[in-house]
Amino acid sequence: MKLTLVKVREKGQITLPSDIREALQIRKGTELIAKASGNEIVLMPKIANPVEKAGMLGKDRGFTRVKDLIWEYEKTQWQK
Repeated sequence: MKLTLVKVREKGQITLPSDIREALQIRKGTELIAKASGNEIVLMPKIANPVEKAGMLGKDRGFTRVKDLIWEYEKTQWQK
């Protein structure tokens, strides 16, 4: 994905470019996790209740522990 310049507005607000919102399925009301990493800001969509996700998705993918499902999700987010 290309780099896009965004401007910080009053009260620290930014607008995420539409191509990023579409790629990550970010819509109005989506909660994001923000993290400072060195001199970078990292934003990740908040995962829904991990217990619900493990029951719904984990069984089909061979996950037996919630922490394994969370670890797999986090790995995919950081690789993007």
